[in-house]
Amino acid sequence: MLLSFLVFAEDSVIGNDGSTATVHAKIDTLTVKGAVLQGQVIGLTAETLSFSLIYGRGSIQIPYENIEQLSTEHAYHIFYNGKESTGKIVAIHNGRWLVVQDGQMQEVISVDEIDRFILSVRDDDSFMNKVHNLVPFWQGNFDIGVELEQGGLNKREIDVAIRFEYNRKSQRIVLTGAREHDTQQKPTEPWSTRKDEYLFTAEDNYFVTREREEFLFVYAAAERDAIRQIQNRLYPAVGIGYKRTFGKATWINPQAGFGGVFDRYTSYGQENYAAIYTAMEMFHRFRVGPEFRGRIMYMPSIGHDRKAWLFRASASLTIPLTELFALKFTIEDIDDNNPFPDIGNNKIATKFAFSLTF
Repeated sequence: MLLSFLVFAEDSVIGNDGSTATVHAKIDTLTVKGAVLQGQVIGLTAETLSFSLIYGRGSIQIPYENIEQLSTEHAYHIFYNGKESTGKIVAIHNGRWLVVQDGQMQEVISVDEIDRFILSVRDDDSFMNKVHNLVPFWQGNFDIGVELEQGGLNKREIDVAIRFEYNRKSQRIVLTGAREHDTQQKPTEPWSTRKDEYLFTAEDNYFVTREREEFLFVYAAAERDAIRQIQNRLYPAVGIGYKRTFGKATWINPQAGFGGVFDRYTSYGQENYAAIYTAMEMFHRFRVGPEFRGRIMYMPSIGHDRKAWLFRASASLTIPLTELFALKFTIEDIDDNNPFPDIGNNKIATKFAFSLTF
């Protein structure tokens, strides 16, 4: 059986003279309840180790208490407890302590303290892996959609969006921004604005459990929609949340708390009110590569002289083209009970964009 494993761990290389040679690929070895597994360690959580087998596709999650031995030929860059270490894993003790060796130096690291676990640039010097090693706690994307049209009606449309996410053992920060500006022109007439919008959000989650389940959050959003007479709107909130994970590729994140809405309209003055804050974020990574991300938020007023509320829902599907580039499809539902009928309450937007991811 071991020989069949090793067949998959060899690569054929063609020399300058046309001859072929066999090169042994690096293999990590794991012993689970007496069974020896070979492949590569691809991730760690507080409770499980993710392992990709050389004789199959995909990965498996193995609880630490089932791991008897672990050694790697790959070198890993490990960030933990404000420090970092690079080296091969030569052993695991009591299912919780990794022994990492770099040359003659050995270090013992608790899996409970690990913030990020990445393949070292020694074994993968690709551009994206260098970025992940340089900024290990950040990931994000930059989306842009541009349309220029000339004819009986000239149009210029620019949609730009960004998302940055910071993840450590006890903290998660999400920053997003979007800017949309569309203008049009008829022959012999000046350019007119059809859309002038922005939206910025910031959220800080502080996890209070080792398993990264229960957390406290602070949220704030600022937006503008000139066509709907919303000069600017600010809606902060604080509360508690719970992250429920289903395997490695799926999770939901319900939240509840209190906040406020502060509106300034172009022609109609201001309206401010306290509100209940409820939200849920959803994520799923498909086996073939695309990622789905969704979010729902509802903020009804409390003790206001009229019934006011904000509702936001969005869903996006990101389809990777390469490691760096992707296509993104997004649909958004924006609904708010504005005090003036001529502003309008609801709009649904569908967007296609080219995305740069890291």
